[in-house]
Amino acid sequence: MGPREPGRKPFIVYKRKLKRGKAVYYVRYRLPDGTRLPGRSTGQTSKDAAEAWAWNHIDSGRVVRKNATVAEFAGSDFFHPAGRWATSKLSRGLRLSDRTCAEKTTKLQKYIIPALGGYQLTGITKRVVTDFRNELHCNGLSSDTINKILDCLRAILEDAEDSGLITAVPKIERAAGRAVERGVLTRAKVVQLFSIEWKDARACTCNALAASSGLRLGECLGLRASALRERSVLVCRSYGSVARTLSETTKTRVRREVVVPVPVRSEMRRLLSICPHQIEDPFVFWAARASEHPMDYKLVRQEFYRALDQIGIGEAERKVRNISFHSHRHFFNSMLLDARIPAEKVCRLTGHTSAAMTEHYAHFDDFGDVEALQAGLFHGGL
Repeated sequence: MGPREPGRKPFIVYKRKLKRGKAVYYVRYRLPDGTRLPGRSTGQTSKDAAEAWAWNHIDSGRVVRKNATVAEFAGSDFFHPAGRWATSKLSRGLRLSDRTCAEKTTKLQKYIIPALGGYQLTGITKRVVTDFRNELHCNGLSSDTINKILDCLRAILEDAEDSGLITAVPKIERAAGRAVERGVLTRAKVVQLFSIEWKDARACTCNALAASSGLRLGECLGLRASALRERSVLVCRSYGSVARTLSETTKTRVRREVVVPVPVRSEMRRLLSICPHQIEDPFVFWAARASEHPMDYKLVRQEFYRALDQIGIGEAERKVRNISFHSHRHFFNSMLLDARIPAEKVCRLTGHTSAAMTEHYAHFDDFGDVEALQAGLFHGGL
């Protein structure tokens, strides 16, 4: 704010009458560029006390000293996995993946910077945020997507507040609406899905693995040859398709072994036998040209949609029912629960862990009931 100049204060104080009748003084600070910050209450009822409060805030370093824009402050790498925001999350023991960082970066660059990048941080008011949210809604974005964008904006503003660039984060009201439920295939449709011929064996096996074990797409693509066991796979990595990086942890940061039915295990081993890359520990679902990456997730998804079309679930129905690769995970979870498999066992297989979860099912001798369910999905093999 600069030194105290005789006869010139870097702020103005003014009286405001509250609803309950009490009058208190507010202060507005002047920045070096001539702009002023929004008014804030001093809580004082006399002008002298209010000015003393304002000077105290300046002397203690709690007042903004420059007015950066959103684009200047956030840049293009605010959510970088090695940045301050991510490091702060991880240091507090919070869960964060490279994929999450990449998705937030995309939302920052695609939505926030184009719409709000030119705004000064101090100019991001509740009205500005509300107009931004409404514009996203008018552009056809779902409430879930809008709220994820608003979460990114809130993270930026909270960091700006911590950095002393704004005095407070404005109120951010979330978009209304329920999240669309994930569509789940019936058991009959899953059996039919893997009874037809697929164009790409890797995509077929990847989808079959997810449907019969509940693995996420990133966990499937992150599997290397060393993860295969006699009756199971060790799930300890996840491949981020957006960032194209292999994380040495899963989404929940918990390693787990998951039983895999014989037809799927056999096909995974066959894929490894024809892998074109002569390296020590190749990806199970290898890419044809590059050994450092698994196959493209878009191909896995594209072949899944093609197979759905072959069994009578076209694009229009698929979109209405919200069926995606992640539907395999929901199917597996539902199949186990419908068969009255204990919830603790389901959690152990799917990775939905909690501190209170028991270790009753630590050995694979306990998973015969699950293997019986899995075997019924692939009558004729893959």
